[in-house]
Amino acid sequence: MVNNATKSIMNKINMFNFIVFMVKIFGVLFFCYSFVSFVFWFLNCFEVDWLYLFNWLFIIPYQIVNIFYKPVGVSADFTLAIVGVLSFLLGLICQSSLNYFYEKIIHFEDEYERIKAQQRELRAKRLAKRSIASLAENNETKVQQEAKLVFLVASFFDKLQEQSGSSSVSFQAAEDLKQIINKELIRLLVIPKPMQKGYYRKNLFLTFRNFNHVDNFIKSMKTNLSNLCEEYKKDNVNLRFSVVLSAIFDTAGLQKELDCMDTILSLNLSKNIIATGRFKINYDSLETSNYTLHLEGEYNLSKNLTVSNNQPVYSLSSKNK
Repeated sequence: MVNNATKSIMNKINMFNFIVFMVKIFGVLFFCYSFVSFVFWFLNCFEVDWLYLFNWLFIIPYQIVNIFYKPVGVSADFTLAIVGVLSFLLGLICQSSLNYFYEKIIHFEDEYERIKAQQRELRAKRLAKRSIASLAENNETKVQQEAKLVFLVASFFDKLQEQSGSSSVSFQAAEDLKQIINKELIRLLVIPKPMQKGYYRKNLFLTFRNFNHVDNFIKSMKTNLSNLCEEYKKDNVNLRFSVVLSAIFDTAGLQKELDCMDTILSLNLSKNIIATGRFKINYDSLETSNYTLHLEGEYNLSKNLTVSNNQPVYSLSSKNK
């Protein structure tokens, strides 16, 4: 039924676009006909001989006007002038009616986009359910393996300047500052203790052996990131972080998972903490949890544009909000 609705709306949009096209043509024709009528009326006042060759242009309008206006016993015939005025008014009516048709087109286009957005949301939810079911099935086959938490963070800073405040820092200076921030994060993010740490495409990643400690990590991580931002703000550095959380069952799948997480970072979805479908499956299995996950949408997380790797992406928020 949704597809039928979109087809119906597209037919209406096409119909109104055709009407706009025809109204524009008729508007131009009426304005041109008005101009020609006035020119011929002016020449007719001087009784130009060759005008009779163009009588066929004015036969029908002339007869229509003569129903209401008959130049009997007057020195000048204003019929063509009246035809010119009426043509000009019809041109103005066509011109003014365009706004109405444009509003109709905009209305149906908005309706079309609304329905398409609903379709995308339904597809995303269906895919999310399928992905979760698939991941849950894989999870059952690895029941003996303990899920591991994966954390990937990117740091950004705006309007970074030299200490003199007179000029922007070099690219190398910005990279050096990013390394300092990453080292600070490694020092701070020790609850729980990470089993592995490193860099993926210059962004810091950490893995933790026991996924069950995820809430403790998130609480510690949020506090430390917030404190770092406040600390750097004192030095006029507008520091912000983008965070993605996921889960793996063995280190062999870490490279592939980091690749997807890095793609999520590049989407710039929101200021919230972002989580993958794998994270959600393991998080939903916890007996107690302090956070909720909201579906952001379905995204192709493949680096290769010719290969589809559509996966659901979630944002994490506190239950206490």
